[in-house]
Amino acid sequence: EPVSQKEVEGQITFDQIIKPENDFHLLPDGYYKFKVVNCKRDYLPETATKPVRPIIRLRLEIENEEGDVVINHIIFINEYNNKEIHSFFSSVGLAEDRDYVTNWDVEGKTGGCYLVQKKLDFKTVNAIDHFISQN
Repeated sequence: EPVSQKEVEGQITFDQIIKPENDFHLLPDGYYKFKVVNCKRDYLPETATKPVRPIIRLRLEIENEEGDVVINHIIFINEYNNKEIHSFFSSVGLAEDRDYVTNWDVEGKTGGCYLVQKKLDFKTVNAIDHFISQN
């Protein structure tokens, strides 16, 4: 008995119209404004060489003429990464001139960053090189 079309999720017909996936825009290196659309506390799992590591997963919407570009960025939460953590808080206007407790309730905040093109094995993507302070 043949499998009905509804039984296979995501199945398409042989004469289906295919829309190209052109929502990926590679931006040139440079300064961009961003908006935090999502901020999530998470942990990278333990590996053979590293323990469980706390991270912040950021989804940043980049302002540009090409249309929406969303960058996923991970900030490692450890004492060696104070500089990046502080520069992120400086970019969204939440850093202080003295010791402060981080408040990761940053969805909707805006800031600036320097994007670069990063070559991966199969494609080139945009990545955040560093955050830019509002001051």
